[in-house]
Formats: sequence, structure tokens, C-alpha cells
Amino acid sequence: MPQVSIPGLNLEYEAFGTPGSPAMLLVMGLGGQLIHWPEAFCNELSSRGFYVIRYDNRDVGLSSKFDDLGVPDLMALYGMPKEARQNAIPYTMFDMVSDAIGLLDALDIEQAHIVGASMGGTISQLLTATHPDRCLSLTLIMSTTGHPDLTPADPEMLGALVAPVDPAGGEEALIHRGIMVGKLLMSPGYPTDDAVLRNKVEQALRRGGDAATGRVRQLAAAISAPDTRGYLAEVKCPVEVLHGADDKLIPMDASEDIARCAPGARLQIVEGMAHDFPEALMMLFADTIQAAASRSQETQ
Repeated sequence: MPQVSIPGLNLEYEAFGTPGSPAMLLVMGLGGQLIHWPEAFCNELSSRGFYVIRYDNRDVGLSSKFDDLGVPDLMALYGMPKEARQNAIPYTMFDMVSDAIGLLDALDIEQAHIVGASMGGTISQLLTATHPDRCLSLTLIMSTTGHPDLTPADPEMLGALVAPVDPAGGEEALIHRGIMVGKLLMSPGYPTDDAVLRNKVEQALRRGGDAATGRVRQLAAAISAPDTRGYLAEVKCPVEVLHGADDKLIPMDASEDIARCAPGARLQIVEGMAHDFPEALMMLFADTIQAAASRSQETQ
């Protein structure tokens, strides 16, 4: 897969479809690699006439790692006011917004439909609000405004995402941890087969190694991000919001909050869906994204 160089780092990406078709940028969540946007899903979107780009965020996969910046103390961060956290972390959500814009610039893409999942949804909200001229539509999947009054994440799930693994356990311990996390996040109404889950975990490890420290740095940026309610109020493009009713990592009132704050946003709550990408829901995801894109054409 190709890489682009932008100030301060390299980003690994992959594109589907025909350059020159309406561009679509897929922004993944905490610790996720570009492969966590399923290839069949990307091909489905490209078959609908889009030039689809998926990429590894900084600190995961084959994009640049920031191990030289150390590992932030998450408990100390949680004890700080949000405005104080920005100066105590290796990088911010706004740095990750700049990464996404840098990728579009490197690919000579002036405007794109933006799709963000989980933490990628926070990046996408901030990107769309601060660079409105670059965004044609916005689709947010299992995302949040980060408002403090929202239902908090299940502590077991949040801890599992960043828990270290004993190096003595070798690769099998890393695989076991990945499967455990996958099962915690799995949609009860659309379970993933054990063999499929294990294969995805192994593929991610082979590709990008154990990204535990990168996930901690990303999480530090996520928990230090501003409440996006005010940013959403400035979004001008069509917004589609989709969330699982059974999501315990980011409970569904987070997307309900997004839909209240983003002008004209449309919300879908999916029964049986949690915090993953079940194969059975891929067409629903694609239809939702296409709906946002179609609405953008109507307003042009």
C-alpha cells in the first residue's frame, strides 16, 4: 500500500475506485487500522461511484509511530480540567485533523465526503467544523460529542482497550487480548464468528504489531478533546448519524446528542448493534453514507 509524507509523519493509505470520482475519506477509531474498514465495504462504496480512501491514523498500523513522545498518565489526565490536558499530552485531536487534511492535500483532493467511526468521529466532527470548504457530507458511526453529562463508557471496556500484555506471553497473548476486546465490543444481535475475529486480530498484529502505547496516546488525545457541541452547530454539510442500541463503550445517548446539535442531522439507532462493524450491517452503513452524499448533491 502507498504512503504520503506530510509535515511530521508518514500516513499509510489505500484507495478504491476511480480517481476523479467524488472522494470519500474513512476515518477510523481508537487503535484501529485501515483494515478495520472492511475491504468488501470499501469496494461496495466505490461501486456506488466514490473514490474511497482508508488510512492508518498516526501511531497505528503502518503510519508513523510516536514512541519517542512517551506514554501519558491517563489517570492524571482524568484528574485535570479538559482545558489543561491539551498541554500535557503528546498530540491532540486537532493534530489528527491536520493529518486527515494533509492526506487530502497530498492526494490533490479538494473536497470529500467524510465518514468517521468512534474516535474517528471526533476527528471528523472537528475536521468538518474547522474546514467546511473541504467537506461535502459527514457520516458519524458510534461517535460522541464528549459532553460530560453523557452516559460514561463501561470501565471494563475502556480498560481493556489500553491494558498492557505481558511480553513473556508472546504473540499468542496479544492475540488472546485482541480477541477478548473484540468480544467485549461485539454486537449481540450480529455476532462475529470466532475464526473471523481471530483472523482479523492476527492480520492487524502482522501488519502493525502491538499498538498498545499508540492506543494510549490516541486515547489521551480523545479524552482531552473539546466538547464538540459548539463545533457541530457550525457544520453546514448534511449529517447522518448511526449508533448501536447495545453500545457500552460509547452509549447511544452520545449520538442522540450529536443529532440534536448538528443542524439537520438525521439519526438511526440500530437494535442489536454494539461497537463494531458486523458484516450483516455493511449494507446499512453504506446506505447511510450514500444518503449523506445524496443530500449534499441536493444542496449544491
